[in-house]
Amino acid sequence: MNTILLVAAMSVAFTLAVEAHAQPQQPSGKKSTTIVLVGHGAPARDFPRDKIQQMIELDRQIHLAGGEEKAPADLVQKFHALEQECRQHPRTLENDPYDAAVKAVAKELEKLSGYRVVVSHNEFCGLDVPEAIEEAIRSGAKRVIVLSIMMTQGGGHSERDIPEKVQKARQKHPHVEVVYAWPYQHRLLASLLLQQVKAFTEKAN
Repeated sequence: MNTILLVAAMSVAFTLAVEAHAQPQQPSGKKSTTIVLVGHGAPARDFPRDKIQQMIELDRQIHLAGGEEKAPADLVQKFHALEQECRQHPRTLENDPYDAAVKAVAKELEKLSGYRVVVSHNEFCGLDVPEAIEEAIRSGAKRVIVLSIMMTQGGGHSERDIPEKVQKARQKHPHVEVVYAWPYQHRLLASLLLQQVKAFTEKAN
C-alpha cells in the first residue's frame, strides 16, 4: 500500500514537470523517454565499518579544503576509490533494505507510467546520477526525467547535489533533454500523506 501511494504521487509530479519543462512529445515519446529515479543511498550493512569511517573523514577533509577542485588530488582519488567500492558492494534485501525499497518503487513507477526507469543513488550505492543518465542515453533516450525520492524542499541532496549533476549531464549531452522534476508541490505531498492517514484510520476502525 505504501509503495503504491508513493508512486502515485511521484507519477503526478512527473507529469506536471514534463508539462512545465519539456517540449511536446512525438508519438514515439514513450520509447525515447527514460526516468532516472534517485534515492539517497546508504552503505550496505555488511560493508566494512572502517572503510565507511575513512570515507567520512576523507569527505570532511575535502570539504574543509574548499571542495574537490581545491583539495589535494590524492585525497580526492582515495575518496572516490572508496566510494566506488562502497557503491559496487553486492546488495540484497537483507544488507540494504533501502535500495530494495527504491527498486520496488521504480518497478511500480514503470508499470504506472509506461516509461523505463533507471535506479540511482546520490551516494554510497549503485549508479550515481550521472552514470544513470549515461545509461539512459546509451539505451536511446532523447529525454531523461530525473526524479528524487527525497521529496521535501530544503535538503542539500535534492537542492544542491542532484541539480549540479544534472547540469553537468546537460552540458555533456546538449542534444538530450534532461529535466530535473523538482520541486514537488506541497499540496501533492500533503495529499499523499492524507491518503496514508486515511488508510491507517480505516484499518484502525
